Amino acid sequence: MKKEWETEPNVVKFEYNGLKCFILRHSSFLHLCGYVGLPPSHFFYEKKNIEQLPLNIHGGITFSEFGDGSQDNLFEKGYHWIGFDCNHSFDFVPGAQFFDNQTNLSYKNIDFAIREVKSLAKQLDPINITIKKLIQSD
Repeated sequence: MKKEWETEPNVVKFEYNGLKCFILRHSSFLHLCGYVGLPPSHFFYEKKNIEQLPLNIHGGITFSEFGDGSQDNLFEKGYHWIGFDCNHSFDFVPGAQFFDNQTNLSYKNIDFAIREVKSLAKQLDPINITIKKLIQSD
C-alpha cells in the first residue's frame, strides 16, 4: 500500500488573491514547501526582512528570494518569492530516516500545504498587514 506522499503531486501551481502560488515537494526529504510570488507592483516586493512581518504561517517564513527561473521556472523571474516548509521538529518528514520511529509527528499533506499557501497569500495583502499592526499596537 502506497503512503500518502507517494500518491500526491510533487508540484501544484495556482493563483490565489491575485498572486502566483505553488507547492513543491523537496527532492530528498519529500516534505512539501509552499511559495507565493510577489510581482514588482506589490507593496512588499522589495521588502527586506519580510519574515519580520506579522505573518502566521506553518513554521514561519523560511524562504525569501527573487525569482531566477530555477526549478523548471517555478521561481519565475520578476517575482519576489516568499515561502515556508513542512520540515520542522513537529513534522513527519518522509525522506528523513531518523523520523521513522517518531509517532507523535504529523505529515503535512498537499491539502494542508495548499491551505497554508492560500493563507499566506491572503496575509500578504497590505491592508491585512496594516490592520494586524494596528490591532497589535492597541
